[in-house]
Amino acid sequence: MGDALISRDEAAVYRDRAYHGNARRPGFKECGVKDRIMHRHTEHMPVLPPWLKARNPLISRHRAPVESVFNAMKRIYG
Repeated sequence: MGDALISRDEAAVYRDRAYHGNARRPGFKECGVKDRIMHRHTEHMPVLPPWLKARNPLISRHRAPVESVFNAMKRIYG
């Protein structure tokens, strides 16, 4: 469902580590959309490079205000 929300005319796409797959990333650069999907370690990359470890908290700062809204809605409405 989340992939259907990306129309590729956004300035950037922010997502957490659950959506880190490379299948979601192609085409962002060609459309001028900034890839702000967080990275996580995988079997192919068991340890993240330092620049990726530093990048994830920067992305989290932008995602946090939005996540708090969804958290409140889930808490209030179940």
